[in-house]
Amino acid sequence: MVLTVLEIVAPVFLVIVIGYVSVYLNVIDGTIGKGITKFAQQIALPCLLFINISEIELSEESPTGMLLSFYIGATVCMFLGTSAAYFIFKLSAEDSVVLGFCALFSNALLLGLPITSRAFGENNLFGNYSIIAIHAPFCYLLGITMMELAAVEKNSLSEITRKILKNIISNALFIGIAVGLLFNFADLKLPIYLEEPVKVLSSAAIPTALFGLGVVLYQYKFSNHFKEITLIASIALMVHPLLVYLLATNIFEVSVDNLKSAVITAAMAPGVNAYLFSVLYRRESSLIASTVLFSTIFAVFTSSAWLIFLGAA
Repeated sequence: MVLTVLEIVAPVFLVIVIGYVSVYLNVIDGTIGKGITKFAQQIALPCLLFINISEIELSEESPTGMLLSFYIGATVCMFLGTSAAYFIFKLSAEDSVVLGFCALFSNALLLGLPITSRAFGENNLFGNYSIIAIHAPFCYLLGITMMELAAVEKNSLSEITRKILKNIISNALFIGIAVGLLFNFADLKLPIYLEEPVKVLSSAAIPTALFGLGVVLYQYKFSNHFKEITLIASIALMVHPLLVYLLATNIFEVSVDNLKSAVITAAMAPGVNAYLFSVLYRRESSLIASTVLFSTIFAVFTSSAWLIFLGAA
């Protein structure tokens, strides 16, 4: 059983480790690593999302129950993280929101998608793509709104709206999702001479993105705020999937496949977007970077535990 789970999880995390070690050993330098990451984020991953969302068979079952389970759980975790940072660790309101955002933004695309695919098959990813389709818009909407409420210098409603829309619409991943949905609903197809290059690029998406994630994580150094890091990581990796499981099995009607997708995605480490959010507001970037790094390491064990619980082995 444990061996089977390791066969599912290890390849995903080992590619991240290879990216990390490649920079550490100077096999590649940081500039090349940033180029690989940019290729993955701006080209390959949008192609992957476009191809899969445009071709996926829309399930007869509404994903509403699953999405409510996932995002109610995520929202609770953000409030838990924010409250803990503010009341326990005595951080400012704005710094507390940044830590809460780290507990909110699980890495649905780079970790949740490949691990669910390896564990339960490529035909059981409808739930994953449903989460991915609204993940960045929801998280940035909640995060930016809370940050503006916490800010000492308040922005106008129009400025807040502009900031939210800018972060969503300018995101290449969002564009890939939106165009993929358009093609799916309108039953459109790319001509073969365009479809094949897009599929080739999409096949490079997950390997280059995981490798690039390792390169990015190398730049993060552990800070000395171990209590804060441990608490936020625990909320993100353990509380979130538990809440999703309880909501999906006791309150909402969620299919078995969608339950697996939601719980596994919730059990993933915070994405790099959590760090980018802290950079955007110039708040606790070192602490958030350390939390993302620690959580990514610890997610090997928490995701394995949930895979065993959900019957992947």
